[in-house]
Amino acid sequence: MADAGLPSKGRIEALTDGIFAVAMTLLVLDLKLPEPMAGLDDAGLRRVLIALLPKFEIYIISYLVLGVFWLGHHRLMTQMRGVDHLFLWRNLVFVLLITLVPFSTSIMGEHRELYDAPLLYGANLALVLATQCLMWQRAVFHLMDLPRADAAARWRAVRNRYLLALGVVGAALLAAALGWRFAAYLYLLLFAVGTLRPKPIVPQ
Repeated sequence: MADAGLPSKGRIEALTDGIFAVAMTLLVLDLKLPEPMAGLDDAGLRRVLIALLPKFEIYIISYLVLGVFWLGHHRLMTQMRGVDHLFLWRNLVFVLLITLVPFSTSIMGEHRELYDAPLLYGANLALVLATQCLMWQRAVFHLMDLPRADAAARWRAVRNRYLLALGVVGAALLAAALGWRFAAYLYLLLFAVGTLRPKPIVPQ
């Protein structure tokens, strides 16, 4: 049962949406032209822009990944009847980890030659996913109006999300060994997975 006296579901969604908007905007701040730019000709500008391509690459990927997390959060909230204290605190940890994505993205862009850069980025995404799994678990078993006979559907919804989180952990370890470019496109698979809209747990 949802707890009385807590912020409404709508206020939690508004807070989360605002944090996602800020995090997605902060990603672009890493795309900066070097100084000084005085006297730069067209050929020099092209060289500068080409040198920025790796950062632009990881910017696009992180933007899409954040979009996937935002869509997942929206999908979860639309199926819930309300929130309780435990869900609220899990949501706060979730958005805390979301605010770290611009930082781990910047590390990937600035230090792509280091193996720890994709590992840090992957660890950030895995923690976001794990927290989202905990939110789904709380919602599926306590905050959704589901028939008790649908226990299998509940466990399936939670299990699939935990498996995805484990997959990202494995991908992070693999990416640390194979380099940033492999890591970037490996994490882009998260975008592809997230666009496959699952059937709602709550009957529509």
